[in-house]
Formats: sequence, structure tokens, C-alpha cells
Amino acid sequence: MIEVKEISNSDLTKAREIYNNSFNKQITNHNIPLLGKVIGIYKDNNLIGICQIDYINDIFENKKRAYINNFCIDKNYRNKGYGDKLLKSCINILKKEKIDYINMTSNKTRTIAHKLYQKNNFTIVDTNIFKRNLL
Repeated sequence: MIEVKEISNSDLTKAREIYNNSFNKQITNHNIPLLGKVIGIYKDNNLIGICQIDYINDIFENKKRAYINNFCIDKNYRNKGYGDKLLKSCINILKKEKIDYINMTSNKTRTIAHKLYQKNNFTIVDTNIFKRNLL
């Protein structure tokens, strides 16, 4: 059985494992509170993919914006339609929440993921992302 839902605290360790393996990271310090939500896709009650949804209320454009971040599927479950199901479910969640638009960012090397995003009507926006570390 496939289910998409907000993950529980008991699944955070597994979610971090999927994230670390997907993005070749070894992040262990997790003491920052979640400001949005983490959505997971489960196969037979086993967490196999995740994404984080964050929200911004744009007071200048009077629009509600969502960001889908850290979108990843466990390597053992890729190319089987689970990413598509997770993304479609997130889009439906955000439609129900009356979000005006969704932004995603993706590394240029994730070409297979880009095909998934474009298949689901995301377009590439010509932009530059600037980052500054403060700590």
C-alpha cells in the first residue's frame, strides 16, 4: 500500500537517512525547529521518500507561496513512480491550502529530477540564487 502524509517525529531519523543518502551528506546536528512540514511517501508503512514544505506570505504581492525543498526518494525506490506520486500529492496539499504558487530549487546535475518537475508543469525560472553563511 502507498500512502503520502506528513511524517511523524518517530520517522525523522529515517527521513534524515534518506536525505543524507540522496544528497551525499552526513548531517547529524538537527536542533532547528521545523517551520513548515515534512511530507513522506510510505510503501507498506515504510518511509521511502520525503520533501519539506516551507511557506512565505508575500505581503507585497498579496500571495501565499510554498517552497518544496529536499525532495528525494530512497535510492532503492527510484524510477518506479514514487517521486511522481509524492510530488502530485504535495501539489494537491498546497492547492487545498490555497497556495498561489510553488517554488522549487534543484541542483543543475539532477536532470532526472528536472524531468519529473517539468512533467508536473514546473518551469525553469531564470534566476540567480545568492547564499551567505552567517555562522
